Amino acid sequence: MYTLRDLAGNEHIKRALLKAVRDGRVAHAYLLAGPPGVGVKTAALALARALICPFPQDGDACGLCRDCRQAAALTHPDFHLVQPAGSAFKIDQVRAVQRACALKPFRGGRKVFLLPGAENMTAEAANCLLKTLEDPPPAVVFILTSSRPHAVLPTVASRCQQFFFRPLPAALIAQVLTGVYGMGGEESAAAAALAGGSLGRALEWAKGLSAKRDEVLELAEKLSSGGLMEKLELAEKVSSAGGSREEAAFLLDTLATWYRDLLVWGETESENLLCHADRVDRIKEQAILCPPGHLLAVIEKIMAARSKLSANVSLRLLWDSLFLSIGGPPAQEEEVRGNASKSGGRPF
Repeated sequence: MYTLRDLAGNEHIKRALLKAVRDGRVAHAYLLAGPPGVGVKTAALALARALICPFPQDGDACGLCRDCRQAAALTHPDFHLVQPAGSAFKIDQVRAVQRACALKPFRGGRKVFLLPGAENMTAEAANCLLKTLEDPPPAVVFILTSSRPHAVLPTVASRCQQFFFRPLPAALIAQVLTGVYGMGGEESAAAAALAGGSLGRALEWAKGLSAKRDEVLELAEKLSSGGLMEKLELAEKVSSAGGSREEAAFLLDTLATWYRDLLVWGETESENLLCHADRVDRIKEQAILCPPGHLLAVIEKIMAARSKLSANVSLRLLWDSLFLSIGGPPAQEEEVRGNASKSGGRPF
């Protein structure tokens, strides 16, 4: 069972929540927001357990009493985890919450309602919840979480005490992967570097990371040296392999970090700043051939493709467009064009 003390990173939020429970200055509603994998969900559950526990230790759940065990198992009668009905919270769900709020706590402490994904509310549901937040019942605490706080109804957000979680430092993620999950040093460092500040993403990618990363880096080299037909074949191969959009995100993020490493090495020659420090020999070879302007252009194209993943874009078209737009280093491109000119063919 995770407690507030167990949270990794975002120490200022951890301290504020512990102090609120310890001093008995608990707000009637909280909005915990941040990108996926940075600890928002863990913090929300830990806060709920701390609020339910009748014997909090320095503002945190004791983890030993009956209430803590039931809260951890999501069976406590005063702890209500309310999930969206389908893709969104509906007004009937909020009305059910209002009816539950009117009842006294079973154990005599607080009633806690946790609503994850608070941005996914119909307008009717959000306005219905707003009425309760404007006139909160006694001994009731709402915890709302969101990965898109800008999409939460502003009047609802304004009635909550808000905490915004930041991405975790790569060094901290690597430390957690090594110390808590027993991963090797190089593996944890690579997963942390690729995770974009998300411990959850690092954990998802850690399994089989080495093999997946080798495939992506091999793809990067083929894209830099391949012609038009080879790039189309690579796009078809990646597309036909299937995979989820999360796997597509991993591919794009890994490609971006590879070109980023080439750029960083060319400018600093510092191994400590590399995401793929265990590939430093290959990075040195490639960085010599790639001027900064070329690398920046490639990274921008990859990140533009990355932003399209949240839309309903065809992955095959995405790979076609991206792979064809990634050229090799300028000197290499000139050589390809020269050879094509001599043979009377196209410059690919």
